[in-house]
Amino acid sequence: MKRFLMFVTLILTLSVTSCISSISSIAGSAVKSSKVGNKMLIHSSPRVGDYAVYKGSSGQVKMTMKITGKSGGLYVVTSDTGIDISGQYISTLVLELHLDRGGNVKKAYVVESSGKTALQIAGKNDEEYVGVTSLSASEIKEMDVPSKVTVPAGTFRVTPLTFKSKKKGQDVRIVNLVNRGVKFGYVAAYTYNYSDGKYDKVQAMELVEQGNKR
Repeated sequence: MKRFLMFVTLILTLSVTSCISSISSIAGSAVKSSKVGNKMLIHSSPRVGDYAVYKGSSGQVKMTMKITGKSGGLYVVTSDTGIDISGQYISTLVLELHLDRGGNVKKAYVVESSGKTALQIAGKNDEEYVGVTSLSASEIKEMDVPSKVTVPAGTFRVTPLTFKSKKKGQDVRIVNLVNRGVKFGYVAAYTYNYSDGKYDKVQAMELVEQGNKR
């Protein structure tokens, strides 16, 4: 999820500063030079065809995750992130992740028109390493994190999971609101900046659709 949010930010920036036709190649080059997060959530009783669609708070950034197959006992998940402009969807980054039942990423690829390129998976000492933790009661209160949230896909009871990182000298906290009954577990993800003694919510991705399509 950390890698997902980092690239959502990248795509938002590129949509303003670059020609649309160049975004995909820039995003692909960027992910090749870094590492993919080692873990992501996977829901109960996963089946080929299960999918979830998320949109950013701007309404333009869209991400679809789907189980497209099984290979060697692993679930093959395709993550397609792009921009929806005036009803036209432009794909900017496609990843193929091979997960075990626990959501551990065993193989990862970036998918481009020229083919697939294998990616490195983050280890414990890497910035991209995903170490999920729970929020304390005081943090939940301070950040005003809800126990129930309404998103375009419906209303869900949620549990907050988080990790902390540094961004441009600021403390950044990404809070994932999780419901294990939802496809891929994620209901929403909120990014908070901590400055001047308080947290400010600056970005959100929310579940807009889920289901199963073969």
